[in-house]
Amino acid sequence: MIRLYELEDESYYVVRRVDGTPLAVPAWMTRPEAAHANVVPTARLPVRVLLELRRLTVTCLFSPVQNVEEQWMQALTKMSRKEESNEQDHR
Repeated sequence: MIRLYELEDESYYVVRRVDGTPLAVPAWMTRPEAAHANVVPTARLPVRVLLELRRLTVTCLFSPVQNVEEQWMQALTKMSRKEESNEQDHR
């Protein structure tokens, strides 16, 4: 885990993917009760609700705030790696 942050009354854990990019995972997905979610073969939400959910998701994923935060995290990671490299060079 890289960090924990709050956005609109929801907590998210930021983790690093295998390729190094950050991924925000809603905290509720990490709770034990989330493992018992009932997955159904057919959506039970009206199409209009699903379309609104998609619109909100796209808006959040591509919002400037998210991009700034990701760029900031990438910059911190690069700085941290550079510091680690410098420390190893001095040993």
